[in-house]
Amino acid sequence: MKISNLPMLVNQKMKQFIFLFICILLNPSQDAFAAQKVYTFDCETTAYKPTMLFEACGDGNSGWDKIKWTKWNASGAEGIGERFWNDCDPYCAKGKFHSFRVKILLSKPMNLKGKIYLSKIKWAALSGEKVPSDKAKSGTWDLYEFYKMMKS
Repeated sequence: MKISNLPMLVNQKMKQFIFLFICILLNPSQDAFAAQKVYTFDCETTAYKPTMLFEACGDGNSGWDKIKWTKWNASGAEGIGERFWNDCDPYCAKGKFHSFRVKILLSKPMNLKGKIYLSKIKWAALSGEKVPSDKAKSGTWDLYEFYKMMKS
């Protein structure tokens, strides 16, 4: 290679680098999207990989606890935890908490102010778990709708 060709070669490599950089910025890969920090809603707050989520935000008498996430990214989250509730017998302050193990899925990703949030929770009792007859064995909850209500 001749030294006189060096500026042209550097200029060509720089153009290729700039082109590649612009392509990445304009069309980010799934890997870049998946690497973005992902949150969810918990009552009137937001949370990153929470170990507890409340359904009864006013008194904390029901929700999901002891959550261990096995998957957490912008397409969804999966984990195992406990569905808990207070029997409020004879009244909530004197009631006892009960729980059963559940699989938890967070889904319905949404963008809010430039951040990704998983806005829906779906849960189901693990096989073999004893669930009281008056309690649901599975369910869904729109975490974002409740967040909006709590914020207004």
